[in-house]
Amino acid sequence: MFSTKTTIVIVAAALTTVLATSIFHLENGIHYFISMSAVYNAVRVGALLVLVSLLFIKPPRSILMRLFLGATGIMLHIGSVYLLLGYAMNLVDAFVFMAVAVVFMVEALEPQTITGDERVPA
Repeated sequence: MFSTKTTIVIVAAALTTVLATSIFHLENGIHYFISMSAVYNAVRVGALLVLVSLLFIKPPRSILMRLFLGATGIMLHIGSVYLLLGYAMNLVDAFVFMAVAVVFMVEALEPQTITGDERVPA
């Protein structure tokens, strides 16, 4: 089973590959299935910054950050499916954004850590 850090790194690598292909107009086969739009690049950069911040901010995270991650994940997932079904988003873009959304939603649902003082007696 992958840890959450490994999943974040894999999704960040996929997002970086798509972003580099879009920015530098690389012809590596993926460019047929992604959008070269500046709006998508801005969303990719924002998502990549949040993913990198998740690697450095140790749990338990604040409730505001968890609310932000959950809301962003839900909006990103719904938007990706809606735009994919409306033929406004390409296939690889939709899959990468849905993977980012799943990581955001999983990180938003992180369990509270229990220290030795907070344990409930059995």
